[in-house]
Amino acid sequence: MNTTIDQSRTVCAASEGGCRKCEMPAQNHSSGQTQELHGDIQWLRKALADDWLFSLFHSIVHADTGQVFGHEALIRARHPHTGEVYGAGAIIDAANRLELHHILDQLARKTALRQTAAHSAMQGRLFINFMPNTIYDPEICLRTTMEAAQENAVPLSRLVFEVVETEQIPSMKKLKRILEYYRTHGVGTAVDDMGAGYSSLKYLTALQPDFVKIDRDLVVRAELEKEARKQMDLIVSQAKSLGIAVIAEGIETLGQLHLCREAGTDFVQGYLFGLPANSPALSLDELGIFPGVACG
Repeated sequence: MNTTIDQSRTVCAASEGGCRKCEMPAQNHSSGQTQELHGDIQWLRKALADDWLFSLFHSIVHADTGQVFGHEALIRARHPHTGEVYGAGAIIDAANRLELHHILDQLARKTALRQTAAHSAMQGRLFINFMPNTIYDPEICLRTTMEAAQENAVPLSRLVFEVVETEQIPSMKKLKRILEYYRTHGVGTAVDDMGAGYSSLKYLTALQPDFVKIDRDLVVRAELEKEARKQMDLIVSQAKSLGIAVIAEGIETLGQLHLCREAGTDFVQGYLFGLPANSPALSLDELGIFPGVACG
């Protein structure tokens, strides 16, 4: 298992699953990708126009049993000319610079729904990221997403829309209006990267999401630092008091899994349970982490 995890750290963006740096801004990519993304980024226009986007799915599992609870859809884009695959961080970076973030946000959600429908065996909740700053009016901007869910026969009750923390969250009033619109249509909501960036505990009280995701860096630090562990425990405690389920991200070792269990997180997600894939594993039995559990 450790060998697989170590190898995943060096996998480039052209692989099926990609790597963690593919979810980060472009400067974390190889020098070749950095030069292209910060130079000629016009390829993204064609990629969006000609539907060169696709989704990979990453499993979210119950922390205690290992049963697969759902999957997060991770957006990827294939370069129309070179065939090279870029991860979310690089795509968002290019879209922001080209002022195509509104189009990207909408197409990413439609792509995730279309591919979910193609994987009938993949059940459970579907987490789809969205950028709150791209939505000026929930009813207008999200109409196409709702229509795409209906067209692909994906029940709205399966969906969880997750606030992406790649930029500062807009006004709390606006974000509450967006999340309330989702709820009125039976869609779940989640706040990402708690413990990092712009996230803070005030969001839990103000927004009352269904799920909160603990940032992977906080999980790593919580293994080593008492203060980080206290911060993690505080997030879990606050969420539990509000009836919010907790998902810990970036789990790569058994030690981190045990830490999350001790802290009381409900679900876990990370490379320990497999890389993002076109067709994610529906069972974790072969990993030996949760022996004897039939997952699906």
